[in-house]
Amino acid sequence: MRKHFLTRIFAFSDLRELMNHATPSRLVEFHSKYKYLLMTYSQKNLKELGKIVADGNMSVNQKLSKYKMIFYQTFAKKSSRRRHANTLMHIMGHISKQLTRKEKEHLLSLIGKYSKGLIELKVITELLRSLSYRFENHYILIQKYLDPYPEELNV
Repeated sequence: MRKHFLTRIFAFSDLRELMNHATPSRLVEFHSKYKYLLMTYSQKNLKELGKIVADGNMSVNQKLSKYKMIFYQTFAKKSSRRRHANTLMHIMGHISKQLTRKEKEHLLSLIGKYSKGLIELKVITELLRSLSYRFENHYILIQKYLDPYPEELNV
């Protein structure tokens, strides 16, 4: 419950910051950073938000208005372990070709353990972050999913 609350607070704050300095490129950048966090809460809304960002017929203000409404709705309910596991699998897909067979098996095993409630999400996100550093995968490293709020609040 606490993690969900903190995730919402910081996501909404980031969105307000975007709205104060909005440009089409900043909206694209924002959406890219939030892709996997949005996926974890609602794949349907992620798709809808992506369509808004890509729509060439809307003004920036129209996009922001629609984007804001759906973005807020996306975080209305807490996500599930199943959705987190799905997101972790998608992130793993970005680096899987660079992993050894044993590394893939280990990561899949950890995701399975997380799904069953045997380990914390942070174990896997830290491993994915380390692997992303190793393979210089900047797209994964910018994801808000890995750091939805400041680490010092993880008390």
